[in-house]
Amino acid sequence: MEYAESEIAKIKKSYAELKKLFDLFRASQEGDSQGGKEANMELLKNLEEELNKLKNEFLMFRDDTFDNMKSLQDGLNKKADRDELVELEARIMDKLNEIIKNLLA
Repeated sequence: MEYAESEIAKIKKSYAELKKLFDLFRASQEGDSQGGKEANMELLKNLEEELNKLKNEFLMFRDDTFDNMKSLQDGLNKKADRDELVELEARIMDKLNEIIKNLLA
């Protein structure tokens, strides 16, 4: 659970950085000056890099989560369910009762 929380925190941080860059881009669009086009291109490049980074982090998180869920499901599939335990308990009690009857007879 801690892993998922830390990954979510990383994604939120990346989102905040992207939002900040986007806001800077929007502000530079409004105040378009001679150097504004170069600044816009640099901001776009930074936004694209951050977006790709965020996408890669998300894909890694998704894959890790899928692997963890698969491992969890595999572990659960190997465990006995409640009905199997009740049935086992009944068989053990029958055997114990049979042994007690044989000892008392």
